[in-house]
Amino acid sequence: MSVAKPDASRITPCSFAPPSPLNTQYSSLPLQVLLYFNGLYLPVYWILTIALLIYKAQLLPYPPTAFPLEISGLVALGFLELARLFLGSRGNKTEEPLSVGVFLGLTVASAFGFLYYCIWQTYV
Repeated sequence: MSVAKPDASRITPCSFAPPSPLNTQYSSLPLQVLLYFNGLYLPVYWILTIALLIYKAQLLPYPPTAFPLEISGLVALGFLELARLFLGSRGNKTEEPLSVGVFLGLTVASAFGFLYYCIWQTYV
């Protein structure tokens, strides 16, 4: 009595099998969601901070060089944050370690920029 072998084209992989190293996915859905909402939050923060700086410049006596420096710093922070969000999203989607590493470095620089505008600016 011979036993028939199953047809290889009809065999489906078991969904309970452990993932192989070739199929491992390292991208993160929570990180992508946070990057998405940070992209929505950034323009609102930027516009409100510009408006607040202009309002404070009208009411308070700024030193001559402080106001232009704070505006240019906010523009630079906006571009830094855009680059950070782009590299973080691209690095997360493509699972590219260099983009994720630069994203983490820009996150530290961006955190200091936001700390400046929350704590250390001329008139808080």
